[in-house]
Amino acid sequence: KLKPAATAALFARARAVVGVHGGALTNVLFCGSSAEIFELGFATPFAGHYRHLAAALGLRLTLLPLAADERGIGAQEVRLVDMEAALKTVRGRLSGDATRNTEEL
Repeated sequence: KLKPAATAALFARARAVVGVHGGALTNVLFCGSSAEIFELGFATPFAGHYRHLAAALGLRLTLLPLAADERGIGAQEVRLVDMEAALKTVRGRLSGDATRNTEEL
């Protein structure tokens, strides 16, 4: 576990952050304006916290949607809607390919 100052420094240097929707993703507050943020989460209007945070900070956030099923948000296991599309999106963003609209897959 990192101390708060070390966590802030780590995120300040990050070129990309890939994280599951949750409290730890709040550390994107420390990211520079060129950082790419990828959130693994559910495509629902009720889970837009980090999209709003990214917009307020001028960061670009891409949702990598998780499949909704009977287990819901509290599930111990989840899966991406489309793993290949998610990987292609992350690789494209990190290589500078801005041709895809990746605000949401």
